[in-house]
Amino acid sequence: MGSRSVLLAGGEGGKGLDEEFSFGILLRAFRQAAELTIEELAHASGVSVRAIGDMERGVSRGPQRRTVSALAEVLRLPPDEHDAFLAAARAGRPPPVSAVVRAAA
Repeated sequence: MGSRSVLLAGGEGGKGLDEEFSFGILLRAFRQAAELTIEELAHASGVSVRAIGDMERGVSRGPQRRTVSALAEVLRLPPDEHDAFLAAARAGRPPPVSAVVRAAA
């Protein structure tokens, strides 16, 4: 793996990282910065090639925490990037059913 350089900064108007970057965009940027192919990341993380491709394309927007953790471990994300990665994954998940029921009441 080569040197990594992923610039994470909030956009204009004070948007935070989780508002500015989707999980798929972050995943692709971190993977490319780590100089890994999708296949290499899949092999090292135990996450399927198809799942990683779906996440990068935005087909799967809110992966499970254990999936995100497996990917982050292989990508060797520093704390700030790890936090942004987790936040982006959380932002892509639908709210829990209980929250939807309360909101509808």
